[in-house]
Amino acid sequence: MRSLGLVLSGGGVRGSAHIGVLQALHEANIKPTYISGTSAGSIVAGLYAYGYSPQEMLIIAKRLSRRSYDLDYPGIITSLINFFFVGKPTISGLVQGDYLERYFTNLTKGCDLKSVKMPLAITAVDINNSKIVVFTSLPVTSHLSAGLSRRKDLSAFSRLKNAAEPFWWKEASGRFRLKYTFPGAGPAFSVHSAAALATPSTAPQATLSVPAAVVSSAVLTTACTREPSLKDDDYVFLNDVRLAEAIRASIAIPGIFKPKMIQKMRLVDGGIRANLPVEITRMMGAQKVIAVNLSYNGRPVPGVDNILEISLQAIDLMVYQITRPSIQSADIIITPEIEYVQQGDLSKIDRLVQSGYQATMKLMPRIRQLVYN
Repeated sequence: MRSLGLVLSGGGVRGSAHIGVLQALHEANIKPTYISGTSAGSIVAGLYAYGYSPQEMLIIAKRLSRRSYDLDYPGIITSLINFFFVGKPTISGLVQGDYLERYFTNLTKGCDLKSVKMPLAITAVDINNSKIVVFTSLPVTSHLSAGLSRRKDLSAFSRLKNAAEPFWWKEASGRFRLKYTFPGAGPAFSVHSAAALATPSTAPQATLSVPAAVVSSAVLTTACTREPSLKDDDYVFLNDVRLAEAIRASIAIPGIFKPKMIQKMRLVDGGIRANLPVEITRMMGAQKVIAVNLSYNGRPVPGVDNILEISLQAIDLMVYQITRPSIQSADIIITPEIEYVQQGDLSKIDRLVQSGYQATMKLMPRIRQLVYN
């Protein structure tokens, strides 16, 4: 069975369809090895990586209501006063998002990203510099020059497993690369401490996924062969935050939610630049990728007639062009029929779940072939 990555797009309240996708996969005894999500997809991906089943997530989805969205009434009033008397609005979003973050914190018991049960990636965007912020459960290691000079460095060899263990490595240039622990490494390595590089001198090449290896003060790794199509400095990788914080950042639809401040970054909905993070999921190690697209897909959308619908549909139209390359690069794309559900309509959760389930079952023969052949 090939390692499978599942990618869940944004989609607002329509994100409940992701639950149906997971339900269909579970019934077929197909469970993703890696999972990633953006905006609404980050909620389902995060809760699934934490350990919730599709059935449990359906119960959670039904508990959400309009009361979950804490409008910033004082901020709105203050902003209107400033606008009329000073000429500059001061509000950054209508919804504070604190209630939702507390809700997800309670659901996940304050879990941090490093403690989830499977490799996870959640995307957001720093609105100040447009960088894609990837919240990941995989370790993020800075460039180190210590080599293997200390005892704790040598202990890395005792932690090597047969299975590769990936982590994000930040080079001195600021670029990120995904590295893998090198299975079965022997002591015959030529170490350059200044650059923390090592070249295997006698290790058989058959045991290497790529020809070079890297040694840090913590682990021995091989370089990932997959490269992002975006520039390397477009990415920031973080794993030292709580899962609920990552979800809160990823769902911060501009103009509706206040941005989430993390490490001096002003973060908004990841869908602006990475609505369907297929490439990031491949970078984590997924051999095959199934993507679920709940955003605009080129079909007419009826009933766009209020400020919320118009705002979200406008964002969807812009995101559509950005998402097309990701749609084309996925091995299988699942597109549930969700056009009948307007954004903000929380009364059709069961229908959305069923739409996700049915769309997945229609593609199940292809999915089985992808995973097992």
